[in-house]
Amino acid sequence: MSQTYSPENCPIKARAKTISSLSAEMRRTLRKLRSDLRHCPECSAGEDCPILAHFNGQVQAAIAAVNEEWNMTSEAGVE
Repeated sequence: MSQTYSPENCPIKARAKTISSLSAEMRRTLRKLRSDLRHCPECSAGEDCPILAHFNGQVQAAIAAVNEEWNMTSEAGVE
């Protein structure tokens, strides 16, 4: 027997709330990161910074994972 869903028992509701909460935390953290990045020109590592290179790689991997999970590839017209 299949279950009938409604807004009261929607399985998406809890996940969407979690995503919203995580998104808010990510925005706060990114604002702090942007502020911290102002110190980069003073750093001796300069453009060869291994920390920024690693972070940028992690961001690219996260974006690729989301795109793959949601089937949002460039072949589907989303770039």
